[in-house]
Amino acid sequence: MKPAMNEWPITIALVLILSAGTPLWAAEPEGDAAKPSAPDSLITQMGKKFSRGAANFSLGWLEVPKQIVRVSTRSGWVPGLVLGPIQGLGMFVARTVAGAYEVLTFPAPVPLRYQTMIEPEFVWDLDDLTAGTSVLNGTEPVSPGESPALRQARGAPHIP
Repeated sequence: MKPAMNEWPITIALVLILSAGTPLWAAEPEGDAAKPSAPDSLITQMGKKFSRGAANFSLGWLEVPKQIVRVSTRSGWVPGLVLGPIQGLGMFVARTVAGAYEVLTFPAPVPLRYQTMIEPEFVWDLDDLTAGTSVLNGTEPVSPGESPALRQARGAPHIP
């Protein structure tokens, strides 16, 4: 069965609309040549929200192994094997729902100014995973019972 010729303009228009929001990234100069960057354009913010939502919706399942490693790093391998999958399933659901919401609402500036709904922004951001470990980021190890005030006093990142 041949595709109808009148479907081509619709397909081309759809491709152009969906690709218009894709942000373009260029290297910025370093040092004195760097100037303050202008706020992102509306189209860039919409594209960023759509791509963030698509990534979180499709890759939310990666929260399960990530949480196993995160809990194991902070509390040991036994809690990591027991609590990690439970926390991972919770984060999987949260990240997948947030991703679906962002994909469906990408044209609207909700939440305010297209901010991310879940932190870290993407599942592969390892800031929360590597915080407090001497091997990965060069800081002193953080003990699980250490108070947030003590962590802040010695300059360690906040770990919830």
